[in-house]
Amino acid sequence: MRPGVAFVSALFAALLASSAAWAANDDDMGERTNEVISTIAADLKVLELSDVPSDLNLSADTLEFELESRRLLCRGNVVVTQGDTKLEADTLTVTGAAPPKRTGRKIQAVGNVRISRGTERASGELADYNQDQATFVLSGNAALGSGESSVRGETVVFHIDEGHAVIVGGDEPVKAVIEIEALPEEEDE
Repeated sequence: MRPGVAFVSALFAALLASSAAWAANDDDMGERTNEVISTIAADLKVLELSDVPSDLNLSADTLEFELESRRLLCRGNVVVTQGDTKLEADTLTVTGAAPPKRTGRKIQAVGNVRISRGTERASGELADYNQDQATFVLSGNAALGSGESSVRGETVVFHIDEGHAVIVGGDEPVKAVIEIEALPEEEDE
């Protein structure tokens, strides 16, 4: 088991061990704990934030896992890091896919959402990832940036499979600042 998953697993094992509902039978509690840990590890794979394989680290004021609905809820000072990628939010909800299907995974970050990777950054009040629709939506004063270049609008919709994004202004027009030095030079043929 990767150390980042082991960290999260240990947190959930401690949470479950303290629950009176699970304490009825030591063997049953051990089986349920292993089931929860396995489920969490499988569902957290959807949170892979980096192209480079590395541990995923998650911290929050509270973590709650609902086994039946396969829902992980993180509240307060949520920070997820993997490699040089960092996601911060007030709350984070990860809904896993129920076996045997692998569809239905969703991630939602709410409140003061900030995502950074090197010089790239994104922010807004709400971030939604929907695996089935292959979309990532950032809304609520959404902003994207890379180096000195940036774009701001009410909503940014990334169509992952199609490889394009749509920025909508809402009450205000979309605003962009483009760093000229960052533009690729045209090659002469």
